[in-house]
Amino acid sequence: MIPGYSIDYRLVALGWLVLYAGLYALAAIITWHFREVSGWDEKPLVARLRSWPHWSLLGRALWLVGSVGVPYAALLSGVVSPLDLGLIQLDWLPGIARGAAWGVSSFFLLAFSWWTYGRAISGSAEEVSGFSTGHRRLAQALTFAMADESRWAFYRGIAIPWIGQYYGAYAALLLALVVPCLSPWIRARLRRAGSRESLLFRASLAVVSTTAFVLTGNFWICLALHVLLDISLSSLIPIVVRK
Repeated sequence: MIPGYSIDYRLVALGWLVLYAGLYALAAIITWHFREVSGWDEKPLVARLRSWPHWSLLGRALWLVGSVGVPYAALLSGVVSPLDLGLIQLDWLPGIARGAAWGVSSFFLLAFSWWTYGRAISGSAEEVSGFSTGHRRLAQALTFAMADESRWAFYRGIAIPWIGQYYGAYAALLLALVVPCLSPWIRARLRRAGSRESLLFRASLAVVSTTAFVLTGNFWICLALHVLLDISLSSLIPIVVRK
């Protein structure tokens, strides 16, 4: 039980998850609506709102704030445990060894997978020319990795108390893949050549991070692995795919 609550904290955590997913979907739909939807008689204020060029930037900013702020608020409120988030009781030396081994294996596995994919689409000029994994510099990669890892840790913090660390981690992975599909921005990108490959790359990092957490139970190792793979593979994969 959480102090001040008369119900199981796991149910409170589920409520937080539903609220987070609902707010995420609402913000995405509103920004999409004003940026993309057309076909009605617009008043001047509506026209100005729709013509504002930064709706996608606003959506991304809300995503970044929610990805870090909601898990942090849940942690401070006692809704999720720091142990389930991978923040305490860390066994560093074995964790680093397992994380490094998994990171090296993941690098070669993902590089080979994308090389195979590049050969499969070699006849499609549109697919190859539009392909991008969204290469970022260190500061950008660290910012987005922190947002991703915080959100995935939040999902794990909700799922693990119900079904344990192993199954809870992979249930959280399922949430990490499904919740973004509530956004019309994501659904539009999935239909666009080149952009959907970028989303697939982000999904592959989620799989790698989830397995790293199962192996190490350490949020910080998952974060470091995420940043290193993001920077190295986002530079390498477009070259491999276009060859």
